Amino acid sequence: MNPLTENYGYDRHYHHGKYGVPSNCYKTAVYCARSFLQIGITAITTLQIFLGFSAVTFLLSCDKGNPQSLSSALSEWSPEIDQPICQLEELLNELKEQQPMNYTASNLAFLYDVKLRLTFQNHLDFIEGSARKQSIEQQRRWLLQREKAVEKAYLYYDGGSGAPLAAAQASMEATKKRIAELSRAAP
Repeated sequence: MNPLTENYGYDRHYHHGKYGVPSNCYKTAVYCARSFLQIGITAITTLQIFLGFSAVTFLLSCDKGNPQSLSSALSEWSPEIDQPICQLEELLNELKEQQPMNYTASNLAFLYDVKLRLTFQNHLDFIEGSARKQSIEQQRRWLLQREKAVEKAYLYYDGGSGAPLAAAQASMEATKKRIAELSRAAP
């Protein structure tokens, strides 16, 4: 079972892995757009979120062969991920039905993961050599710890209707803490 995406009624081929890790950026953007539309967010808001998320995922996948970091090449440009996060958090607090709460919390968890990825890339931009390798390995270990915390939260609800929400909340809580840690460590 997939704690972040269970019982959503979307096609499983959009995702792979235990917790709905996107199989590629395009499919993720399509899934997010479909999810936002299904929970009733206006078309303009959905388009704004879709375009912002698409831009972030595109930039993260660009120019992998070039040792110059993307963030240093475009240092004056900083995608705004906090606005859609705030909007979805407000929406989550207003929702009363379980399935829309599950959708919204899962999408928030995905957005926090994007924010973590951006923060981690920024962190890596300022370190080199063995410290960089050590930081990457530390992040891999942290991701495994988060996955265990998400699974524990999901299993607490024995796969019931509240399990995806609990898993998403566990993911967001851990991810927010990690973002704060990485932000404090930045020069």
